[in-house]
Amino acid sequence: MRQAKQTISYLDELQTLGFTDEAFSKIHHFREKGENHPIRTHRSYCEGTDSFQDGGNNERVQIRLEIVLKYFEAYHAGNSAMFARLADAAYVLIPPDCTKLATGG
Repeated sequence: MRQAKQTISYLDELQTLGFTDEAFSKIHHFREKGENHPIRTHRSYCEGTDSFQDGGNNERVQIRLEIVLKYFEAYHAGNSAMFARLADAAYVLIPPDCTKLATGG
């Protein structure tokens, strides 16, 4: 079970590096619904949540954020234009659980 506060930490670090709402919307599972989910909305959700359901979509968002941060720092530091590509790659590696999209889980 992953803690929601860790997502906030990843978002803080990524935003400092130039991570934008555009890149975040590529990581978030609401992209399946054609929605651009902004960082501030997800941050607010995380602030009111202790932990994420194992295997749930918000846990998957956190894992994707971790992947993007790791690979950005290792291979693309200073090139914030790479965030969108890394976000897409992380989404392919860790796909959403589409059975939970109707409930937002």
